Amino acid sequence: MEPARSAHIATSAFDYLDINKIIVPGCSYGRNSLYFAKNDLEVLGIDSSPVAIDMAKEIAEKERLEITYEVGNVYQLPYSDGSFEAIFDRGLLHLMMRAERRQAVIEYKRVLSKGGILFLTVFSIDDEQYGKGLELEEDTFDSMDGRPAHFFNKNRMSEILSGWHIAKMTPLEETENHGSGQHNHSFLIVVATPDKNEVFNKLLDLPLKDLSRA
Repeated sequence: MEPARSAHIATSAFDYLDINKIIVPGCSYGRNSLYFAKNDLEVLGIDSSPVAIDMAKEIAEKERLEITYEVGNVYQLPYSDGSFEAIFDRGLLHLMMRAERRQAVIEYKRVLSKGGILFLTVFSIDDEQYGKGLELEEDTFDSMDGRPAHFFNKNRMSEILSGWHIAKMTPLEETENHGSGQHNHSFLIVVATPDKNEVFNKLLDLPLKDLSRA
């Protein structure tokens, strides 16, 4: 079970910053959570789908990996303030409407510890799916079987992360297969901190290294 390219890149960043405890919102069946656990990270995965969480637990048990999986949503995370050193959101924030994105980002900031980081991977407006389907909100389209898909550029990302400090924002091309054959996606990788602190300054010097291509 292969992780996303962005999981490889995030692991390099986590190692660089000595990050250990992370949360993976929208973890699904756990392909990225498994990779993080295999790289000695303490992982909590949360997803709104009980079916996905049951599957993730079964896979982790077969792999003999200790990963905490829970059913829940990112709009009201059931965790104390400052519970995690990093958040890895790969492909969840772009499946929300504007008000939902804002609430998720508020919760992300709340559960990050001092010196924590947010690592996002979201659809770019350069993605081939941009503009397909009914436009529900600006740059948000009903193009994914009834689910909204929002497409970001740098300005849109700066708006949703108002009050954050963005250390990295870079494009990423990735090939995926969802069962209907391989296709390419254009993403933005974003790394941000709630405060402009020592961690932010270290991130400025961080090369986003893809460990899968080392």
